[in-house]
Amino acid sequence: MRRFGLSVAAADGVVVLLAISLALIGVIVRGVGMTPLPATIAEVWMTFNLVPFAFNGTTLGLMPAVPAIAVVAFLAWRVRREVADRISLRDVRALAAAYLGVPLILTVIAWLMLYDASQVFQRIKLPNFGAALLSTLLVHLAALTIGMGQRLLRALLRRRRWPEWLLTSARLAVSYVLWLFVAGFIAVVVSLVWHYKNAADAYAIASTAGESVALTALSVAYLPNVVLGAVAVLLGGNANVGVAEVSLFSVTPGQLPPLPILAAMPQSLISPFIGVFVVVPAAVAVWRVVVFLRSSKTERPYLVVVAAAVWSGLFLVALAWLFGGEVGYLGWSGASWWLTGLLGSMWFAITGAIVAVAMTGVPSVGGYRGGAEPAAEVGAESEPAQEAAEADVQPGDAEASQADADADDDADADDDADADDADADTEAQDGASAEEAGASEPADEESGPEGTEETSASGEEDREAGAESGNEEGAQGEKQG
Repeated sequence: MRRFGLSVAAADGVVVLLAISLALIGVIVRGVGMTPLPATIAEVWMTFNLVPFAFNGTTLGLMPAVPAIAVVAFLAWRVRREVADRISLRDVRALAAAYLGVPLILTVIAWLMLYDASQVFQRIKLPNFGAALLSTLLVHLAALTIGMGQRLLRALLRRRRWPEWLLTSARLAVSYVLWLFVAGFIAVVVSLVWHYKNAADAYAIASTAGESVALTALSVAYLPNVVLGAVAVLLGGNANVGVAEVSLFSVTPGQLPPLPILAAMPQSLISPFIGVFVVVPAAVAVWRVVVFLRSSKTERPYLVVVAAAVWSGLFLVALAWLFGGEVGYLGWSGASWWLTGLLGSMWFAITGAIVAVAMTGVPSVGGYRGGAEPAAEVGAESEPAQEAAEADVQPGDAEASQADADADDDADADDDADADDADADTEAQDGASAEEAGASEPADEESGPEGTEETSASGEEDREAGAESGNEEGAQGEKQG
């Protein structure tokens, strides 16, 4: 933990200092004094972690995603620098605990600051405590996972003897989701160009150049949120801002906030043939699975495709939940998180399975029943291969397994030393017993001759007594004769 203390302090300290700077600029520009500064700092920290909050009776749950993405990128870069050298499994545990635990503690502190400010300023409302912790955990878990990298994660799986297809399928799902975002970004740009008049009308509320710049910056900050809405629409779902809702097959017009980026949301159905774009997710899934099967030599393509479909659904659910939320009186705005995840997983599972069958054939039920002997051969070959793979891990990626094995060897050495001490004590006790036994044996040997002499002496006395009795009987016989 000492090794990563300075790193975590530097990484999270930069984020906290940025929050303080932005909060200080905000209170100075508004000219409200320094009294609301602590609450403003807490709100900026919550914004960095996509935590919703309420202000002046208005709930803002739809947080701009760009600040959070910047925080994730910065923290992932810091983590990547920390794992660039040799690192053990204990170090990985300490790194994960530090980079996840400290932000959670800071979120609790920010929540308490808002609680204290709500006692003074009635316009400040507390965010949901559980949602704040969950959102912070997801943001920093993404940064930690990205920063650790593929090779270190694969080495950790080998160390724990977990299947590596878990990581392979997750990478395939990430590729699928990223290309869905590329397709969504293209859709947003095309829609903005098509509805450029609506975007120009949104700038009409800006009376100065500074206000126009502020509107543009706010639109850029909300760009990932809008792109995710476009992804949900391409998947066959819907996205909404209040009552205004759009899908590939229907459009419900409604009042929109005066934000230029929202001009990408159509207020009427452009064409009844727009629904053909529902094939975009299927095409992306087919493309990514084909590329994967051609470049990978996995023995279980169907398992990887199914697992990737599950991963993609989970990723889309998390993103839709983080990038959506309440917007004051408009209500929930964003994509339906459960429907987006379900549709994304369904498109990938169906098309991916078809492509896998077309390229690798229909899987047989007994395909993995090759008998005990082939399985034993595979196991015998896999163990040296695994050891070689772990030995090939270079510093900067995955030295976790070897270093942890050294730690295990040290622990085993300690156990052996304890066992040797115990054996030494036992031998000492046995030696003491042997000495006592050896001392008693001479005593028995000395007592042996004495007993022999006593026995011989008593025998002679018996013979003398017998001889005397025989002489007396002989004398009596002579007298009678």
